[in-house]
Amino acid sequence: MLNSKEQTRSKSSGKSNKCEKCGKEFTRNSNLKVHKMIHSGEKPFKCDICSRMFIQKVHLKQHLQLHSGLNPYKCDQCGKVFAQNRYFKMHYMCHSVEKPYKCEECGVMFAYKHYLKVHIRIHSGEKPYKCEKCDRLFRHQTNFKVHLRTHTGDKPYQCKVCGKLFNQTSNLKTHLKIHSGEKQYKCDLCSKEFITLSSLQSHLRMHSGDKPYKCVLCDQLFTKGQSLKSHLRIHSGEKTYKCEEYGKLFNQTSNIKTHFKIHSGERQHKCELCSKEFITLSSLQKHFRIHSGDKPYKCVLCDKIFSHTHNRKRHLRIHSVEKPYKCQECGKEFSRRLGLKQHSRNHSGETPQK
Repeated sequence: MLNSKEQTRSKSSGKSNKCEKCGKEFTRNSNLKVHKMIHSGEKPFKCDICSRMFIQKVHLKQHLQLHSGLNPYKCDQCGKVFAQNRYFKMHYMCHSVEKPYKCEECGVMFAYKHYLKVHIRIHSGEKPYKCEKCDRLFRHQTNFKVHLRTHTGDKPYQCKVCGKLFNQTSNLKTHLKIHSGEKQYKCDLCSKEFITLSSLQSHLRMHSGDKPYKCVLCDQLFTKGQSLKSHLRIHSGEKTYKCEEYGKLFNQTSNIKTHFKIHSGERQHKCELCSKEFITLSSLQKHFRIHSGDKPYKCVLCDKIFSHTHNRKRHLRIHSVEKPYKCQECGKEFSRRLGLKQHSRNHSGETPQK
């Protein structure tokens, strides 16, 4: 007579354990039970550090290694370390002479058929992973998973020095260089040093004037991809950053940070000529033009020069006959807010202060 283990093995040959949802078959009933959790969304194992949930205990154990910072698997060929054995094994094949899978398009060889399959998407343009929240498409599952954290707010990687959380290990590694003071990338033109190569490359565009990022809606150019991303929120009206104290919304992190300084009363930028203090460096720089007489903004139509961009923008309405300020009483339009304000006194009977 067969015992329970032998019965399980005998059943396994026929794959009798079938999922009613998707039709997938399993050799063991225990594997089917775990699989069903994918459909039900059940995740019984919770990380006490970041509250992330997992279907299997083994996945929780692997996840905990990320928080511990332990990388027990080290490659003896290149010294690279890994938290999980499966990633280490996949990496080690890179050093293996045997790479039997060849890309017919470009000739690159791969140790795994899966790697070749993923690589072919570069040539085909296939992006099989779609975000249900924003419809964005991804070529790689790892990039897709990282992207999902922007919607869920999941940040499983924590800095042991200051406690700051990150959604990617690469961001944590970059952040750690702030604590170490490591700045290995230096600008040959001005000697300024940077933590990352991408920061140096972005900085070099300041010297070259190169602006490779273009807005498809208004043709404005930018030196940084992040600047373009922030700019696009102006067109979409999207304001994702909220002040919890007043409920005010902002479309850029820099704007909400500046706003917070209004609450705190922090004014760290001081004019050395008149001692006036400002919240932002840009405000101080604009103010300083009053003392220097510098007027860097020129009207392309009449050559008149201005110290501030908003003054030039207001001046251009004279040429365009644009009148965005309308009187609600009589419908008369004005090119400047001050003109509307002065006109409104005619309706209210208000006497201007001397």
